[in-house]
Amino acid sequence: MSEHGPMAHRMYNTYLEAVHASCKKNLEDTKVEIEAVNKKRKMDQTTEGKKLRELEMQFDEITRKNVNIDAACQSLDRDIKRMKGETE
Repeated sequence: MSEHGPMAHRMYNTYLEAVHASCKKNLEDTKVEIEAVNKKRKMDQTTEGKKLRELEMQFDEITRKNVNIDAACQSLDRDIKRMKGETE
């Protein structure tokens, strides 16, 4: 043990250092991948957010037009009923 023990311990330390370096590299690679995913997600959300706001504006505009058209139709119906009443 006294003859081969220190050498075995040094070899095991070298092995542990290699494992540590490998884990550290994997961690850094994973962090880079996470950062890339987060950047892409943010860009996608920004782009889609703009599209969503545009669609909301279109919806509001179409809804206003529909309300105006409905009001015009009701006005025409009243005019028609009034005219029919005058002619009868």
